[in-house]
Amino acid sequence: MRHNAFSVEVFRGRGIEALRAFQNAVDTLYDMILTLTLHGFKIFSVGDEDVCPHVVGDGVELQAETGPKTFKTVHEVLKAKPYNDVAIKKNTIMYAGTVAVPVYQQPTIEFDAQIGTIPYGEMVIMLEARGRFSHVVWNMLEGWVLRDDLVDRSSRVYPEFIIGEENNVDDRNAIYIRAILGDVFGVGRSQFPLQAGEYVLYRLWKKGIRIEWPNIRPRIPGLWHKILKGVPHVHVGVTPKVGSIMEYVFESDIGHLAFVEAVFPDDTITISEVNYPDSGIYNERVLTKEEWKELRPVFIQVA
Repeated sequence: MRHNAFSVEVFRGRGIEALRAFQNAVDTLYDMILTLTLHGFKIFSVGDEDVCPHVVGDGVELQAETGPKTFKTVHEVLKAKPYNDVAIKKNTIMYAGTVAVPVYQQPTIEFDAQIGTIPYGEMVIMLEARGRFSHVVWNMLEGWVLRDDLVDRSSRVYPEFIIGEENNVDDRNAIYIRAILGDVFGVGRSQFPLQAGEYVLYRLWKKGIRIEWPNIRPRIPGLWHKILKGVPHVHVGVTPKVGSIMEYVFESDIGHLAFVEAVFPDDTITISEVNYPDSGIYNERVLTKEEWKELRPVFIQVA
């Protein structure tokens, strides 16, 4: 009981960044184990007809198999009928996989029974499963959600960027980020690829940072330092800091935004960005002090 109480308390605001880092490490280890396992084993879920694995404790013993190699995710297994009434181990980390997941007071949908919503991509603690509902805790909110609104791995809700890869309107990264940010710039229904501003706001979101925007439109790259001047917790300067937004204007008077990943002792910086060198493209660059100063940027730091 002490362990369960501690886990819930941590999730309620004291260690969410540590939990996310831990889950990312678990995902990486999970993929490594899966790659090795698929070389010589077939992982079965309950319901496979060609073999009946031995149940060992809470898990399923792997059996050597020379036939086709398949794998079912935890999410798929949970949705299978044989698992509908099986109690899930307490304090399982899950993620909100639907925009504005409704939270209900009881494991049923009744009139005026919704007590809150969980934003897309947020990490939750699943305490138990009952039928098609899961009992969850998110921050100070505790209640029941539909199990189909949850996913079991962070890679199913968070974007994964590859240098040189496009991020068009229908691509996974653009869809995920716009769901996380609530399509803050209103371009989700257009044909715009992922924008530089959306990318840097997502990077701030991962750090638990939100910008309190004044009611000024449009929030075009190149104007952010003017729009955000005087906003609480925002500092605009000319010195790069890790985690700050780098803003500059091309010779064509088109603004650009990037996220500062690292600053070295000689003032060389590493940045990541979207929409460079072409529309929707993800890129990473290392710029010497001379190179970034030539761009005449400002650096926006949000606490």
